[in-house]
Amino acid sequence: MHTQSKPPLGSLDVPGNWIWDSSVVEHNGVLYRYALSASKKWSRDERHDHAELRLATLGARDATWQDKGIVIEAEQDAEWPNLVIWTSNAIVRLTEDGAFEFVLAITGRNIDDGYLQRIGIAKSMNGVKFTPPKMVLAPEGPNVAERGYDVTDLNPSKEVIMAWRDPYLFLDPNDERWHLFFAAKPLNPNPLGPVGTVGHAVASDSTLEVWELLQPLDLPQHYHQLEVPSVIYRGGEYFLFVSTQNNPLMKTNFDKEAAFRAYRADSITGKWKSIYEGSDLVHNHKIYAPTIFQREDGSFWAVAFYSEDTPWHIIGTPIVPLQWHDNSPRLQFVVE
Repeated sequence: MHTQSKPPLGSLDVPGNWIWDSSVVEHNGVLYRYALSASKKWSRDERHDHAELRLATLGARDATWQDKGIVIEAEQDAEWPNLVIWTSNAIVRLTEDGAFEFVLAITGRNIDDGYLQRIGIAKSMNGVKFTPPKMVLAPEGPNVAERGYDVTDLNPSKEVIMAWRDPYLFLDPNDERWHLFFAAKPLNPNPLGPVGTVGHAVASDSTLEVWELLQPLDLPQHYHQLEVPSVIYRGGEYFLFVSTQNNPLMKTNFDKEAAFRAYRADSITGKWKSIYEGSDLVHNHKIYAPTIFQREDGSFWAVAFYSEDTPWHIIGTPIVPLQWHDNSPRLQFVVE
């Protein structure tokens, strides 16, 4: 058992709150960090049913993250989402009329829908006050199965819940279209049993509110649960980053065999191969759900949260740079 010690400089620790999955975007030199948050009046497991999206900022003159409070939450009288907000991803872009716009792709659940997840969009002109989430991609309709997705709530062994979450927005510099990647389950059976994969859709227009669902990515390795995908383009290659678990029902990330993994491809649809020769492992279970983001200077960084078996369990990590060797990434968090 670790004794609680002071978190590393640059961590996001909001007293009285669990802090986990984060997304970071930089605008005019200020970092905007959107993180899942829940009060510690709820247990570590209960937090997932009470998550809200919290904002913290870090400017050039700030020594620590500045907590700005909750920016998106489920509203009980809303059509959707009215139960909980799950992992989200932020971008900032220049609109056609020359203004900057923040866009959050979010995961939401409703009270009466079990584990059914849907993906929506919320927009803001200042990164703080957002429009109510608008549902844009739901796991419903005949084309979902036709495209190769399994959207059942629970598989027979009850180890892997239905997955349609953790959206990640990516503007492909080659086709100049917005792509959406998300955690999903493939329809086709696998010798390992139920496994996770990365879902894929492409925007029909610049509103980011109409999407064409494509087939899920075909990855070279399979794990029972896959979450929080990130995609970047560097040096003529696409890089896909994911978090995985083999034993999702266990209590700790060590017992879950949690890990951060990566793949590379020449095309946005694959063929994907392990990031290193013979291995897809980037980081161990001590941190979870890293998200990769690009800063205004073009460099790539990562943000995550600390696992239960570290001194700083379930608070946000500092941001750390991706280090590159022969066009392969390395990632190092302070974990002890």
